[in-house]
Amino acid sequence: MTIAGGTSNAPSALVIGVDNGSTGTVWLTGGQLNVSNFTIIGDLGLGQMTVSNGTWASVYVSVGVYSGSGTLTIAGGTSTLVSNLAIAYYTPGGVWLTGGQLLVANGSISVGAAGVGWLTQSNGTLQAQAVDIGASAGSQGTLTIAGGTSSVYSNMTIGNSNCSGTGTVVVAGGGLYVTNAAHNAILDVENSTLLLQGGTLVVDQLVTTNPCASFQQTGGIWVVGGVTNAFFRVTAINHEGNNIRITWQTNGGQTNVLQVTNGGSVGGYNANFVDLPPQIIVAGAGLTTTNALDIDGATNTPSRYYRVRLVP
Repeated sequence: MTIAGGTSNAPSALVIGVDNGSTGTVWLTGGQLNVSNFTIIGDLGLGQMTVSNGTWASVYVSVGVYSGSGTLTIAGGTSTLVSNLAIAYYTPGGVWLTGGQLLVANGSISVGAAGVGWLTQSNGTLQAQAVDIGASAGSQGTLTIAGGTSSVYSNMTIGNSNCSGTGTVVVAGGGLYVTNAAHNAILDVENSTLLLQGGTLVVDQLVTTNPCASFQQTGGIWVVGGVTNAFFRVTAINHEGNNIRITWQTNGGQTNVLQVTNGGSVGGYNANFVDLPPQIIVAGAGLTTTNALDIDGATNTPSRYYRVRLVP
């Protein structure tokens, strides 16, 4: 089915790829498509939908449901979802955002809702109140941002707390903004990896305390709580006799201080980090490295945890 102009209304639902072994395709190249209830792309068969222009409005959208599989491509126009977008609900599903707008500003997006799902953005605009990636047990979700702008106004959760779901977020370009006017939006890495390769990551609060969580930065700029961190990260921790030397990457012309807290008997740690004097005034300008020595740090029991603070 191709919609190139005018107004098309689906009074109850739009289901694409409804039967086993069937293939359903919808192209929206102009005009308006209004779905008063839900849209399913890939129900029991293969469903494909492409929005290259025009306006699409629906309440709830599922991509890949039951035994089918589905793909949604948004290359232009405006796609507005009143409620939620679920990608891979028990079966594979994916969304490609290469242009236009995908607006779920009052609802949530689930990538890998209960199966293997992905959302890849190379251009355009994405807005959502909340985003979950691989949040269900056994699910796998991948969010890749290579261009364009993604804005999440409440919370983004990667994986789940018991490490039974796998979530991966890769920011290789463009911008991911998990922030709001109150500056209390949260990006919570529960399981797997948040990887910043390029572009910009802006977060009000970043949580990576779960033991199966990982945040890696190989490029780009990240801003947490209003503090800009261009490659601001620990790069090495080495023994020197009874001492521990911590090396980190930072910007010249700033003042840094190493912080430390003691670990627990089972490997956890408390959040009561304290400064380890002296404060270090980093010489030069631009990207550089510096280090600090924790005297007798290797003799402590239990283990110690380190982080670096940018002094205002």
